[in-house]
Formats: sequence, structure tokens, C-alpha cells
Amino acid sequence: QEQAGLNTWLVEAIAGGKSVGWSEAAGFQITQMDQARVIFGGTPAMQAHVAVIFRTTQGLFGGGVLQLSSPEVFKFSCRETEGFSSLSLPTVQNCDDTDGILLVLNDTMAPGEYCFTAGVTNPGFTPADNRFSIILMDGNRKVVDAKMKFEGPRIVQGLYLRPLILAFSSTMPLDQAEIQVTLWVQANLDPLSALGPVRSLQ
Repeated sequence: QEQAGLNTWLVEAIAGGKSVGWSEAAGFQITQMDQARVIFGGTPAMQAHVAVIFRTTQGLFGGGVLQLSSPEVFKFSCRETEGFSSLSLPTVQNCDDTDGILLVLNDTMAPGEYCFTAGVTNPGFTPADNRFSIILMDGNRKVVDAKMKFEGPRIVQGLYLRPLILAFSSTMPLDQAEIQVTLWVQANLDPLSALGPVRSLQ
């Protein structure tokens, strides 16, 4: 799943049930999916939109499966009214949000950069293990590319916003689009007081 700390392989020759020789060699490097990340607003215990972005060098012929795994405290939604959009992915036959997100893809996926959005309900705090995984599988559920156990965005304590409205005029690849983001602040924010990486603007 990820690069081992000690990457040495041991080869042993056995004849007649006895060891007659052995050697060791350096192992191979694990190359994970490039530029894979998840982006969402870190408002505690609130609904938000999550964007999943990745670049793969592998192709899927005739469809496959895309899986997003996360800490259990994050609850995802496949409902379009709560933020799900396939964006640049091939046709999505089914979306299962029972445990993370599991997308069944109908069409061939060429190597390239892809993204999709979904709804998410944030926990009230950043979990101790805040790692996410993106796994791309073929039609036989064999892994062809993956980014395993990478650190996700943190929940920002003191940042209390109502769910934002995200609207865009087009989701077609290479098309120009107008994006509108609307949000409401639930509590007064001091423009001179920092909230983690966020500073309120007035």
C-alpha cells in the first residue's frame, strides 16, 4: 500500500528440505497515484462539499471502480442535492456512500486528470488518524492505481459557517465556466483574530 521502511528482499534456495543458499537484494519502489487529494471546507460538524482530484497513468477499458476511503467520522453523500457531481469522470452507473464513496464506472477511462464532488458531513474535530485513500480498480476489482493513506484537510475549530452554495455554469472538460460561491457566517468573526489558517475578511 505504501513505501516500506526496510525495503530488502531475502531469497532462499531449499533442496531436500534444507537451506542450501540465500541472498538479499534491494526491493522495488512503490509509485503511488500522482497529485491525488481531497478538498473540503473544515467547518466543524457541518455539511460541506468535498472535491476529489487525482491523476492516473493507467487506463480502464470498459469501466471499473473508484473508491474513496476516509476516517469513519466523515459521512459522505451521493445525492446530487447535497453536492454529488461526476464532473470529468466517465459515466457513473452507481454511487454507494455506505462506507466512504464507491463509484461504479461504465465507460473506458483514459490516463489523465479527473475529479468529482460529493456531499460530506464533517466531524466536530480532526480525527487522530486523518488519512484518506483513493483506489482505482478494473472491472474485476483488481487495483490498477492508488494513493494510499495521505493526510486530509483539518477541521478548523472556531470556524462556524452555514453550508455554502456552490454553483457553476458548466462541467464540460476544457470549457470556460462561471463559479459562484455563497456562504453565511453564523457567528461574529474578528477580522484581526486568526482562526488557524483562516482569517476573516470584512
